[in-house]
Amino acid sequence: MAEDREIAGIRCMQVLDLLDDYVDGELSEARRNQIEAHLRGCDWCTKFGGDYASLVKTLRSDLLASSGHDENSSVAHDLAARILRSTDNS
Repeated sequence: MAEDREIAGIRCMQVLDLLDDYVDGELSEARRNQIEAHLRGCDWCTKFGGDYASLVKTLRSDLLASSGHDENSSVAHDLAARILRSTDNS
């Protein structure tokens, strides 16, 4: 990233740090609104965040479909969590 811009009271790096929680719907409404306002004004975060969210959603969908488990399956959730953790370290 060329710079760490502050838009809507939150910096790009903070948005990236919260991206997992944002995609998982685990943020407060106020924090989610702040991130969405940042994304509306930051083309870099919008592109990266959109690509990331799309990848996570696709992985979850594919994992659930291929495992034959429903969305609440702990096996599917555990596997998805392990994949997400491994991508966090790359």
